[in-house]
Amino acid sequence: MPDDPKRQPGYHNRRWYRNHPEAARPASTKSAISGAPVPSELTKSSMQQLAWSWPVVGGALFFIWGGALGFMTSSHPNLADAFFVVGALLFIGKFVSWEDTKKHTRRALITVVVSVSIVLMTIGAIWGNHHINAVSIPAPPNVPASPLEVVAFDANIKAMISNHSDKPIFVMDMQIAAEMETNLITLALEVPPHEVQTAHLSVGQSKHGFHSMDRLSPVWKEHVQKTVQLYGGPCVAFDYFSPNDPDLLMMKEHYAKEGGILPLADAKGILHYRVEGTDETKSQPVDLIVTTFVKNECKAKR
Repeated sequence: MPDDPKRQPGYHNRRWYRNHPEAARPASTKSAISGAPVPSELTKSSMQQLAWSWPVVGGALFFIWGGALGFMTSSHPNLADAFFVVGALLFIGKFVSWEDTKKHTRRALITVVVSVSIVLMTIGAIWGNHHINAVSIPAPPNVPASPLEVVAFDANIKAMISNHSDKPIFVMDMQIAAEMETNLITLALEVPPHEVQTAHLSVGQSKHGFHSMDRLSPVWKEHVQKTVQLYGGPCVAFDYFSPNDPDLLMMKEHYAKEGGILPLADAKGILHYRVEGTDETKSQPVDLIVTTFVKNECKAKR
């Protein structure tokens, strides 16, 4: 072991330092010159090895894949996909750079097998993630283009309307157009999804005090003209029905049994409505039937 420089003759002489320059260098410089590792380099290398060790990487993978499962079950499929991919890349990177993998005689084969397995598992996890979330996400409410059905309608008594959509619908009114007149009937009817609601109506003159009559002409317009001529205009009224209304079917059956014909003509109705959650007023056409009624106190002119 070399003697302590401080004990050498001429230690405090500048000329001695010029002849022995190593005595004046710091310890870290001496180590660098001699090729020995510097303590700071040892610390840095050790930290890198520790950070890239299987325990640390395994812990990171546990949290990454655990986070992916958490996002997958909380309806965040895109974040879950990202965590699955990051975990797969981290695992493959660690496995490829692992010393045991590098030293293995069949390194290429093992690397390919492990990498392909991780990729397939990740693809399966992503598929399962989107399958689970696709099942858990409820389908949007179904609102058909024509969501309403007029179950029964008599313009002077009632309107039974069915809602075939998944949302409540507010039916505002029905606009009626026939050959001889037009009319607007206010309904103000709230119809819940997949239910039938009835609006009780009183439009103009009630049918009480009126009676139906036999057909005077197969042509609707001529029938109306003859009825007005026979009874007078103030005595004649129109009533509108849906084609399947029970009252209309009963009157048709009665006239058929008596050998007569109930005067009927086609009419058109337009329902105006709003679907819950929207401010847009929509319309839906419906088929109607019109017939004539006459006041009981009116007598036929001779």
